[in-house]
Order: sequence, then C-alpha cells, then structure tokens
Amino acid sequence: MRNLALNILLFATTVFFFPMPAFAKSFSVDLSNLTLIPGERIVGFDIKVVSGYVSAIKAPPGWQIHVDNQPSQDTEVSGSVFVGAAALNYDNLNEMVTVTQISNPGQTFQLTGNIIVTKDFEHTRTLTLIPGNISLRPTK
Repeated sequence: MRNLALNILLFATTVFFFPMPAFAKSFSVDLSNLTLIPGERIVGFDIKVVSGYVSAIKAPPGWQIHVDNQPSQDTEVSGSVFVGAAALNYDNLNEMVTVTQISNPGQTFQLTGNIIVTKDFEHTRTLTLIPGNISLRPTK
C-alpha cells in the first residue's frame, strides 16, 4: 500500500510540476562554413540553446564538458581541451552535441555560440557562430 501511495505521489508530481512541452524534437548539431586557417585546431566551444536543451553529448577523450540545462529551457554547453593532443579537427565537432527543441507559445528555438581555435596553443582565436554555420539534422 505504501509503494502504491509513493507511486501515485511521484506520478502526480511529474504531471503537475513538470508538464510535457507542447512539442519536442531532437537534432544533431553540425557546423559548416567556418573559416579555419591551415593548421588551426578546435580547443574549445560554447553553444547556447534558447527554447530547448542539450539532450546528448559525445565527449571526446581529453575534453572537459560542462552542460547547464536550466529548467527555463535556456541551456548552455561548453567544452575545452585538457591537453593539446585532444584538440579537434573541424569535422570532429559535428554530431558531438544533440539538442532538443521545445516549442511552447511565445518562445523561439535558437542556437548561438563560439568556437575557439589555435595553431600554437599560446594564442587563440574565437569564431562566432551565425545561423549559416549551424545545421540541425533530425535524429532518428
């Protein structure tokens, strides 16, 4: 009987305090049209999601990843290398982050961010992501 009461309480809490969004769809984040200087490698990134959240991340070895999934559905994921050998080539960043879009009235789904690159691990350059750099591929 006690287990039944706890299950009912858990169900009620989930339904009333964490309502399901009106619409949710997941996308793999791919980056394109970034201008890298020959020899530059990716050593950091940050991506901000509005009206959605980070639903999956493939953390490469040697990277520190931080995900801040706010209940307000404004989320940020960032990452940086621990060691230079873990720096990524351009293609390695694709499909690393999966985001889920939440469509609620009055909110617009949006992704922004930066990619940090270096050639010599002493000087970095920050590339600001614009809509033309971000492709969203629906996940299966």
